[in-house]
Amino acid sequence: MRGFQQIRFLLLLAMIPGSLVLADDADTKKEKEDKPQEVLVETQHETTIGGKSISYTATAGKLLMKSDSLESRAEMFFVAYTRDGEDASRRPITFCFNGGPGSSSVWLHLGMLGPKFIRFPEDASYLKPPYRLDSNPWSLLDVTDLVFIDPVSTGYSRPSKDVNKNEFHGYEEDVASVGQFIHD
Repeated sequence: MRGFQQIRFLLLLAMIPGSLVLADDADTKKEKEDKPQEVLVETQHETTIGGKSISYTATAGKLLMKSDSLESRAEMFFVAYTRDGEDASRRPITFCFNGGPGSSSVWLHLGMLGPKFIRFPEDASYLKPPYRLDSNPWSLLDVTDLVFIDPVSTGYSRPSKDVNKNEFHGYEEDVASVGQFIHD
């Protein structure tokens, strides 16, 4: 019996370094999850505008807004559409956004300007799922690239953990934060 206890003790002792490594990995993973990160995802699509087929790249992501000391102030979500086969340096860009806080750019995006839109019933009755996405014949993508921005506290845009959300709420604050997004 005594030999079994010694083996059990040695096995438990051998497990300690492994559990410390796992705990350290969990702490590192938690730090990465808490730290704001820029994220970009690109996909390829086609739509029809003015009777012509247009290929485009959709990019969705979050960009970090930073202070002068390079500390993260907010994550701003956006969706951008760029027409494929065009010289990006010579192509105009239209930035689309509703004022925050309160309304994301979704209605400009899927209701009016984006390359796809949600088709509403002809009688303007309440729309029920499943929603149908169709090519938007009135989209501006044939003449300009489009960037839909969610101001801080709208959609998926949020202030950083230790930043007061009121720094982004108000007319001047909206202008400053969206202006910084466009500039950076």
